[in-house]
Amino acid sequence: MNQYLSFLFCIIGFTSYGQNKVSTTLPKLESYHYEALILINKLRSKNCSCGNQQYSKQKPLAYNKKLEKAAAIHARDLYSRKVLSHIGKNGSKVPDRIKAQGYNWKSYAENVAEGYETIEEVFDAWMKSKGHCKSIMGNYQEFGIFKVNDYWVLDFGIEK
Repeated sequence: MNQYLSFLFCIIGFTSYGQNKVSTTLPKLESYHYEALILINKLRSKNCSCGNQQYSKQKPLAYNKKLEKAAAIHARDLYSRKVLSHIGKNGSKVPDRIKAQGYNWKSYAENVAEGYETIEEVFDAWMKSKGHCKSIMGNYQEFGIFKVNDYWVLDFGIEK
């Protein structure tokens, strides 16, 4: 855990460079949230092929609690209905859910998955899927992730 926190501190320090205000408090996150933060930024730090499209290194993503909350609502819904979809039971779509959490999006994406126990397993599956890989390597600034049992929702965004 200490290695994760040390790495996380380095990420926060690096991404804060050049900004006027630096936060010294970390958001309250579950251990898999920290693991996702480390893993997603490790994946984005290398050149990558998503299907036939090549991606060069991408900037690190920051963790966003609003995107996490939108992901949590959708993950709970998917689990309760035992379905895998980007559409919520009330017909909600990704932009509706993230906006409802106060995230004023400019751009967004969502990955969903079912049947994976660990963060490594779900990210391995997403990286083997052209569309999900594109989301992970896409031009986003933030993400939030949530899981309910083996249902996962990963939301990405850029705010206006």
